[in-house]
Amino acid sequence: MTKKRPLVVITWVDTTSFTTWQDDAAITEKEMATITTVGYLVATTRKDVRIVRSMASDGGIGDLMLIPKACVLKIKKVRS
Repeated sequence: MTKKRPLVVITWVDTTSFTTWQDDAAITEKEMATITTVGYLVATTRKDVRIVRSMASDGGIGDLMLIPKACVLKIKKVRS
């Protein structure tokens, strides 16, 4: 039986790189990427938020993702 975990939508910022030549004006206009990730909340630690994106009926979990807590902007619970 799969352990019940809340489904959440996490909005967070990620590192972003730009590999083309740019001038100073263009550089000051750049921003980090804002990411939206959906998954089942496993745990929140002092350092990160842990979600999985796949759960099997036998209790197995897959696609574990650790998002640094300092990067998280918002966590919205979709359902329990």
